[in-house]
Parts: sequence; structure tokens; C-alpha cells
Amino acid sequence: IMLEFRSAQGDPERLPELAAELVRLKVDVLVTRQTAPTLAAREATRTIPIVMLGVADPVGIGIIASLAHPGGNITGVSVNAAEISAKRVQLLQEAVPKLSRVAVLWNSTFKSMALSFQQIEMAAPSLRVTVQSVRVSSSDDFKQAFAAIGQGRPGGLIVLFGPMRGNDLPRIVEFVTSNRLPTVFELGQGVRGGGLMEFGPSVSDMARHIGAYIDKIANGARAADLPVEEPTRFELIVNLKAARTMGLTIPPSLLLRADEVIQ
Repeated sequence: IMLEFRSAQGDPERLPELAAELVRLKVDVLVTRQTAPTLAAREATRTIPIVMLGVADPVGIGIIASLAHPGGNITGVSVNAAEISAKRVQLLQEAVPKLSRVAVLWNSTFKSMALSFQQIEMAAPSLRVTVQSVRVSSSDDFKQAFAAIGQGRPGGLIVLFGPMRGNDLPRIVEFVTSNRLPTVFELGQGVRGGGLMEFGPSVSDMARHIGAYIDKIANGARAADLPVEEPTRFELIVNLKAARTMGLTIPPSLLLRADEVIQ
């Protein structure tokens, strides 16, 4: 039996309860998507194999011992936070002429978000941009966060969005569209509502890898012995309609690299 356990943005506080419920059902494999559900599943069981999908820096946040030898009961597909974080800044630079200041909206309750933000900070000097940190830890923080972004007057925004409440993402999208602020979201968030770009590892490609892990475990392999992989395919979505609204002309070189262009 395999049950997928993913973050419920509507009620993330229930993650430990949901994980414990799945463990009581005595499933054979748990599949978790992103960091918070993976941590909740690990706390609920140290014996049922857990196959994670899209967790940023699982070694750095203590989920596994190493990529080659994860140990314990967790394996799967991780995400290189350093590579992705720097790339999002570069994408904004290509889209926004003379970009010099970037705001980063990030959820400070998750260590993976902190690691991603740190990677942006580290990349900033070589990319010649100034980074404005805008931290949120609950839905109540967004009003203050939006005010801080407005006062900072950045040329672009990067959203590192951890699981919160169901209406948080629409609020972010409404803010960036009403302020015509060029924004890069994580893949699967924001661009269809009016955001400028999304960039991240291909979820469908990672899902295929997850299937291979499940097959190996079903045939007797131990999660502890299966090396953790990193995604090899990344996707870029560009919203040309949003670009026109923001007064931007997206370079042809960027459009040619896009996996999808929203007209």
C-alpha cells in the first residue's frame, strides 16, 4: 500500500496528526512532498519507508545523513537550494533591466526556507544585487511584510513559500500584480494568477523517480541503502501578459528557454 502524504495548506498544523493516522493504517510506503510533511512523517515513524519529493537540502536540515547513504527510513529526491536560489535571481536580472535590489519573501518557520534565503544572500554580491529580507511566520505577518516591501522599493521579488494557509498565495499574487512588481515564484505557484515567472524542478520528472524508489522498496530494498537523487530537469514558465502589464520586454533568449509562455 502506498499513500501520498502532502502538505495541507489549509491546515498545516494537522500534519503530525495526519502522519500518525497513516502510520496507524500500517501502510507499506509513505510518499511525502516538501519539507514539513517529511519531518512530520519522520516523527511519526522510524520504520515505515518514507520516499520524499522536492525537499531542499535534506542533509543540512537533518533529515538524512548523506545523499549517498541516507540511513534511517528516508530516501527520495532532494532539491539543490543553492543552484535554484541563485538562478531565480539571474532570471529576474534578465527580465528587469538594471535590476539592483531584490526582495525575498520567505517563511522563517522552516529551516529549508532559511537555507534557500541564505543561498540568495551568498549569491548576491557576485550578481551585484542588494537583497531585502522579508520574513513571515504566519498569515498575520503579511500586512507588515507587504508594507516593508513597498518601503524597500525593490526592482523584483522572489517568493519562497512554505505551507501556510489556503488564502496566503492569492494574497501574495494580488499584492505583486496590483503593485506591478516582477516576481519569481516556485514552480506551481503564482504565475497563472498574474505573477511574472515560475522556476523550479520538474514535478512530473521527480514523480517518475519516486515511482522507481517505490518499486525498489516493494522488491525488498531498504530506504537506508538507496541514494538520494537530485532533479535533473527544471522548468521555467513566463507570463507575457504580466510582463506587458509591468512594462517589461522579455528578451527572446529568455523566452526561448521557457518551457511554457503564457500569452
